[in-house]
This record gives sequence, structure tokens and C-alpha cells, in this order.
Amino acid sequence: MRIPVSISFETFRIRLIDLIIFFLIVGIFSLIVYIASQWGAPYERSLEIELGLQNIFGYAVQSIVRIFFAYLLSLIFSIWYGYAASRSKIRERIMIPLLDILQSIPVLSFLPGVVLAMIAIFPEKRIGLEIACVLLIFTGQVWNMTFSFYHSINTVPREMVEVVKVFKWNKFSKFLRLDLPFSAIGLVWNSMMSVAGGWFFLMACEMFVLEGKDFRLPGLGSYIQTAANKGDIVNVIYGLGTMIALIILIDFIIWRPIIVWSQKFRLGSIPPEEERESFVYNLFVSSVFLRRIGDLVSNVINKIERLYYKEFPLVRSPFFKVVSKGVSISFLFIIMLAIMWALFKAFYLVSSISLVDIFLIIKASFYSLLRVFAALLIALLWTLPVGVFIGLNPRAAKYLQGIVQIAASVPATAIFPVIILFIIRFGGGLDIGAILLMLLGTQWYLLFN
Repeated sequence: MRIPVSISFETFRIRLIDLIIFFLIVGIFSLIVYIASQWGAPYERSLEIELGLQNIFGYAVQSIVRIFFAYLLSLIFSIWYGYAASRSKIRERIMIPLLDILQSIPVLSFLPGVVLAMIAIFPEKRIGLEIACVLLIFTGQVWNMTFSFYHSINTVPREMVEVVKVFKWNKFSKFLRLDLPFSAIGLVWNSMMSVAGGWFFLMACEMFVLEGKDFRLPGLGSYIQTAANKGDIVNVIYGLGTMIALIILIDFIIWRPIIVWSQKFRLGSIPPEEERESFVYNLFVSSVFLRRIGDLVSNVINKIERLYYKEFPLVRSPFFKVVSKGVSISFLFIIMLAIMWALFKAFYLVSSISLVDIFLIIKASFYSLLRVFAALLIALLWTLPVGVFIGLNPRAAKYLQGIVQIAASVPATAIFPVIILFIIRFGGGLDIGAILLMLLGTQWYLLFN
């Protein structure tokens, strides 16, 4: 008698999913390693960009790898800086105003100095240009992520803090079990905004030329610039279309699943009217391979957490406490010296300016402040109702989320010539143009928050 053997389709489906995810992870990791391995090569003083659809994939991958490294650096810095600032009132009074000042400095003003510094540190090597590009994308991404994390861990409800005290969690457990989960949703949405805005700075870095010296890097930015310089509209459209396609793909594969995952950190037990859904997230959840990786990571984190509860004689010793306090004081002393040096330089610069010029600068600054307020007011008039609508309607968010990311990723410098032509034709002056240019960058930060 033959016993019929039947294997459920579910088994094959899970194994197929695991196989696809495994090769996808290995492929992405291998691609990142391959692209990064090319950074050690000598940089080309006159970069030749080959136009055509057959070459655009390679340039797109290199651009994505730069954005990936910049975002990873931004995420680590945001968590460290926000947590460090929230741990001490003294550090908070120094670090938060300093962060506010740094985010006010235009990113492109860092570009020549950072590029030349990296070239000096890594002469004749492409890695200098690559690090400069990553650092400049980082300076465009990191500020809103840092403020988001800092704000989140400073607005944790009091009852949750009391629970931490009742269970006698240490600092690491509180950070791991309360601070990170509570800040997850805000950090995810600000990460989306940062990566979307990072495309603009990526384009600017990849097409950088200074006084006839070619500091360009192979990527979508240099591809689009080369096509535009040659008047090749078809390849410009190919480049912009590839960028938009990548944004949509990243939104579908990465951001939508992360948003769905982050919803489990919502406050309250009442779910929204319609839960956010993601096809890719459902595939990831059904993968046994990813589940095993998640269990492995969770076990490692739990072991690290248990180490923090053990008492080490060296850590408890007075010598270690003195050294730790000395390092903190030295760090604050260095910051204070830097601030004093900056104030001295500023005073020296101001003292060389006549009184008439000082009043002229104050007047110009006042007009600039009015333009900033006007841009913020206009942005609030439409981002506030639209943001509330998207936040309260998951179905609308599913369709509008990708559109907003695409709109936020389009470089403002690409739209500004169109605005100038519009102003020349219909009037309004450069004051209106300046407000509209600021609006192109400001409105997306308000909408995502």
C-alpha cells in the first residue's frame, strides 16, 4: 500500500522567500563592498562620464552607496548626540544651541573646504573625494534627525519613567527599552526626509568643479550635469527618471516596511482606523531566515544588556570615576576654547568694519529674517492641513508618501531657473524668488514632522 506524501505549498513558499531574501542580502552586501573597494583607486583629474542607458545603472548604484554611508553616519551621530545632550543640563545648554547654529550654515559653504581638506589628507586618492561627498551629504541629513531624537527622549511620559524606576532598569536598559522605541516613529519619518533631501547634496557633490579643477565623482549627479552641458535632453531625462525610479523603489522596499514596523511603538492601545500595510513587510515577516537573524541579534543585545548589570571593580573604583569626570571636563573645555576662539575671530572681523557697514548688515539681516518668516508662514499654511490629513489617513499616506519623497528629492537649483523665468514674465522681483527658493527646502521638513 502506497502512502501518499503531500507537502504543503506553504513550505515551498517560505523556502523560496528565504532563498530570495538570502541572495538579495548577499547581493546588496557584495555590491556595497565592490563599490567601496574602488574608493582606494587614484582619482581621475578629468573624469569622463559615458552617457547612455547601458551605463546609468552603474552610476546609480554608486550614488546609492554614498547616500547609504551618509545616512548610516547620520543615524549613529543623531542617537549619540541627542542622548548625550539630554543626559546633562550643562551639555544641553552648549550642544543644542551649537547644533542649531551648525544647521543654519548652508551645506554648500562647506563644500570647497571639506573637499580640499580630504584631498590634502588622501592625496591622489579617490577615497578623499568619496569621504568628502559622504560628509557633505551627512551635514545635509543629520540635523533634523538629531533634533527629532533629542525631542523624543525629552518628551517621554512621566508614567513611563516611573515604570523604569520601579523595575530598577539601568541607563542602558532605559535607552534600549524606552528611549529608542519611543523615538522610533519620529526618527523614521525624519530619516525619510533626510534621505530625500540628501539627493540634492549628492548631486551638488558629484558635479563639483573648482577653478577649472575637476573634483567630480561618477554618479547620477555628474551624469545629469554632463548630459545638460552637452545639451542632451534625452539623457537628462534618463538621469532624472532613474533618480525618481530609485526613490520609488527605496520607498517600496525600505521605507514602507519600516513605517509599518514602527507602528508597534505607537502610544495607546487603540489602533488607527486603518492599519498601514506593506507587501514587502509581510514577506519579511513570513521569512524564517530573517526571523532567525532577528533572534540572533536579540540574543546578542540581551547578553550585552546583562553585562551592564554586572559590577566591575574597575568601573566602581574612584580612579575610574576621576578619569571619566576628567574626560568630560576636558571635552567641555575644548568646546569652550573653540567658542572663545570663534568669538574672538568674530570680534576681530566686526572691529574692522565701519559703523555704516554694520548698520547695513543689520538692515540686510532684518530683511533676510522677514523672508525666512514669510517662507515658514507660507509653508505652514499648506503643510499643516496636508500633514494632518496624511497622518490620520493611512490610505492617503500610502499614495502620497512616495509623491512627497519625489518632490522633496528634486534639487531646488533645478526648479529655481523656472521660478526666475516666471518672475521675469509676470513680475515680483527677486524678493519673491528668494522666498520661493527657501520654501522649496523648508516646506518638506515641516510636512514630514
